[in-house]
Amino acid sequence: MKSIKTLIVLSVTASLLMPALSSAQSAADLQAQIQALLKQIETLQQQLKQVQNSSCHDFNANLRLGSQGDEVRALQSFLGKEGF
Repeated sequence: MKSIKTLIVLSVTASLLMPALSSAQSAADLQAQIQALLKQIETLQQQLKQVQNSSCHDFNANLRLGSQGDEVRALQSFLGKEGF
């Protein structure tokens, strides 16, 4: 009876470890993944710089027909850059 319990425990343990062992990657595979991720990070950092360098304006006022001032000029500038 005890040997059956031991056998069951070993079987369960082995079945839990098998996927982990079979999906283990070599150091070269991991290094390649790291390099790919670093390249993605670099691309995202460049995109972030482009967004940060573009002129952004926080619109803090409600605009209505006939509105004037800096908020209107900022909106006109933004719309012009977007092709409107």
